[in-house]
Amino acid sequence: MKKKLSILMLLVALIVPWASRAQGTAISSFPWTCDFEDATENAAWTFTNASPNGWYIGTAVHNSGTHAMYVSNNNGTSNAYDGTTACVSYAYVTLDIASAGQYALQFDWKCGGESTYDFLRVAVASATTALPTTYSDWTATAVPANFMAVDGGSKLNLQGTTWQTYTTAVSITAAGTYRLIFVWRNDGSVTNSDPAAIDNVTVTELSCPQPTALSAIPSADQIDFSWTPGGSESEWKVTVNETFVDITTDTFYSAINLTPNTPYTIKVYGICGADDTSLATVANVRTSCAPLDSLPYSYGFEDAATGTSATFPACWNRLNDASGTYNYYPYVSNTASYVHTGSNGLYWYHTTTTTYADNEFAILPPVDLDVYDMTDLTLAFWVKTTSASYHPQPIIGVMTNPGDATTFTPVRTLSATDVTTTWQMFDVSFANYTGAGNYIAIKWPRPSSTSYMAIDDIYLTDSWCNMPSDVTAVSTTDEVTLSWQPNGGSSFEVVFNGDTISNVTDTFYVFQNLLPNTEYAYAVANECTEGNSQYVGGTIRTLCTLVDSLPYSYGFEDMSTGSSSARPAIPCWHHLNNASSYFGYPYIYASAAHTGSRGLYWYLTTTTGTYGDYEVVVLPPVDPTINPANTLQLTFWAKPTSTSYSPVFQVGV
Repeated sequence: MKKKLSILMLLVALIVPWASRAQGTAISSFPWTCDFEDATENAAWTFTNASPNGWYIGTAVHNSGTHAMYVSNNNGTSNAYDGTTACVSYAYVTLDIASAGQYALQFDWKCGGESTYDFLRVAVASATTALPTTYSDWTATAVPANFMAVDGGSKLNLQGTTWQTYTTAVSITAAGTYRLIFVWRNDGSVTNSDPAAIDNVTVTELSCPQPTALSAIPSADQIDFSWTPGGSESEWKVTVNETFVDITTDTFYSAINLTPNTPYTIKVYGICGADDTSLATVANVRTSCAPLDSLPYSYGFEDAATGTSATFPACWNRLNDASGTYNYYPYVSNTASYVHTGSNGLYWYHTTTTTYADNEFAILPPVDLDVYDMTDLTLAFWVKTTSASYHPQPIIGVMTNPGDATTFTPVRTLSATDVTTTWQMFDVSFANYTGAGNYIAIKWPRPSSTSYMAIDDIYLTDSWCNMPSDVTAVSTTDEVTLSWQPNGGSSFEVVFNGDTISNVTDTFYVFQNLLPNTEYAYAVANECTEGNSQYVGGTIRTLCTLVDSLPYSYGFEDMSTGSSSARPAIPCWHHLNNASSYFGYPYIYASAAHTGSRGLYWYLTTTTGTYGDYEVVVLPPVDPTINPANTLQLTFWAKPTSTSYSPVFQVGV
């Protein structure tokens, strides 16, 4: 009967989702340290665990010794969790605080978890405050009412392999009984490695409280900061980037001769006696960017981090008023279709979904108005969209405050037909601007339908001269002829395949003795007596030599395979497909082989727009003086992939 009762109790324990260990012994003597190696120290902890993940003291992980406190989904056997069921579990120790003041908290931690969904939080609350049973009460940046965050104000996670040491000071405003609480929460989406683990917890009453309310105001080469005394101290030690700066009797200080756009760590220590110094109060501050005082300024986003979570380029600002989480547009992308030159470009996206932005801004570094007048400036940039059905209309203007969208004054709005699927350069003069702003900005309001846009190669100057226009290139097998309209210029500089030819007075230039079927880069610029002209150019491939010896056979064996959105270029062949997305058809495919290991795979569907209306491949040209077209015969092997398909090929010249 006793055995049956034990089994019943075990079953009950398994199905009850919320279980609390007996209340631990309150701590009233400080400093107090727990390294989880001593049973008496461990008895101070209370666990309120929710299935399937709870807190345990064991040997699965540790930073020192053999034990630590960690989250487990198998009763402490391993430091692992089940992320498919949402839960919140607590480990806390009760502190009897005899007098108000500051207490130092230090602990070692590690936690993998997931993004803003699975993480560790640490808080202090009155012992009478109920612990929430809903995981969503704890967020990445907020704790429930009546709880005080003591983890820096945000989640602790994404550090699953290396132990971290966290130190802070906690201000207790009134004597009483409190709980120091370690919180594990996870939503019910996915499981990642290594939930929270804690070791070496220390709580110390501070005889010299640290300063509070440290605030800092940075400029390009200086940081002004001030603070409030933590107690009755009248002296403070100041360090900048861990380097001692000064002992001061003021509650303010200025760090000078700093480097623009550079992060600095400011620390202020209270000095209460000869051997009594407080913990540091810390502020991490970046100096502002120095205004542009030397033009031209050009930027192609090449040094910027890419992706939706990446920091925006240094000295630039981004504004996005999305009410949801999609507030990261525009962002720097390394996707080739969003890049004009180099490897990065600025990618924009708008949709009519209400949680997306009404307005998106990319804001350049400020201009030094002591050096330049805004009315003397011209901004040039390259822009394109990804489909002919999209019609983005960016607005170029000036702001007085890069953090306030209401300070934007428009200067020029591109029309609905200006931005096309081909990269184009637009230049905007600020000659008619009458405001006092010094932040040039590109704004894109919400369009009437979903739309994409890419911008690259920003160029700002106070000495603009027009670029050549209508630059064209025509090739033969061994020559490329460039021609252009002068657009006010009389002397030009031509760059071809890295070589520069200056003082060209004609509006054309011929490059000879080239290799057939070879791609060459070209560019043309006006040579201005004053100012700077940007190059206009592109690439062109010389023609293939004519096939003058028959028979000609080709089985695609020397080619790599492709896909529906990308295909390798077959030397001397041409490929035509007007799809907006699936423009890779036909492409080379291993399973399409008649003989060998390669063949040409074709696919068409009635879906319009994203798929093409036609697919064409063009063979290399045949020398008509040796083999006229009406004397030729073309043979090829073809088959459908299903008996229900009846493809029809057209063969022509």
